[in-house]
Amino acid sequence: MTQEKEEEHKQHNPFSGTSRAPPPRLLPRNFPGAQPSFNAARAMSSAGTAADAAQQAQQAARAAALSRLEAAAPSAPAAAEAVRADAELRDARRLFNSLLTTKILDELHHSADSLSAALTLLLRITSNILDHPQEQKYRCFKKSSAAYARHLVPLEPEIEKLLAMVGFRRRTVDLEAAWVFENAPSSREWQLLQMAREVLTNAGVAMQEKAARRERERQERLSKAATERERLRLALADDRHLRTAEYEARRRTEPAVSEWKPGQRQQQQQEAPPQFGGEEGMEEEDDDDDE
Repeated sequence: MTQEKEEEHKQHNPFSGTSRAPPPRLLPRNFPGAQPSFNAARAMSSAGTAADAAQQAQQAARAAALSRLEAAAPSAPAAAEAVRADAELRDARRLFNSLLTTKILDELHHSADSLSAALTLLLRITSNILDHPQEQKYRCFKKSSAAYARHLVPLEPEIEKLLAMVGFRRRTVDLEAAWVFENAPSSREWQLLQMAREVLTNAGVAMQEKAARRERERQERLSKAATERERLRLALADDRHLRTAEYEARRRTEPAVSEWKPGQRQQQQQEAPPQFGGEEGMEEEDDDDDE
């Protein structure tokens, strides 16, 4: 009985008993219920196309930026060389600054004016070379020159180490000893010379600030000393005025010695009552006893 019902059901439903789903029911486009589904499908298709286009544009922009970075970025050896050059320049700057501040700018053995003049001369030498790279006359200066002998010779031998550190070399020019800078603007020594100018400029500014601070402190000390002197002068004047007033008051109450008449002091002493207990009283008593 059950088998007969199943066979009858299969006859009415040919897709029963199979795992395959029935095909979808297709409706014509002009069917009333089919138009919204078609519009939604078309909208989804358009959105997918726009998303794909945006993704492709992003990928293209990313690839272009990566290519630009690869073209602009140096190669690994060049980058390592640049890093090494920067490290060497920092070390040279530290050594140059240490030699300048600790060995050359020694205010215990040299005056501030002489050190300032030496800094000015060194800064003028380096600036002339850097500002006029094609002028050979600025690249050489003789040790016998008046400026070198006056401002830099007292700072030897440290000043010679400083010059050699930034690329100057000893040469003989016109049978005289001289310092010559023979390096091109693209050389490492040129960078050292630029570094030297920066350090010398900073040192000059620091010396000017220190000198100005010392001058302000000196002016403050002078002002305090002047204020203290004025206070003492006023105190002495007040004391003198007070003593003068006291003297005038006594002079008005007592006659001056020059105004006394002859014998007036003896008369006053005779008219004065005897004072017992004192030395005069004791002398009078001794005289009575003797009589």
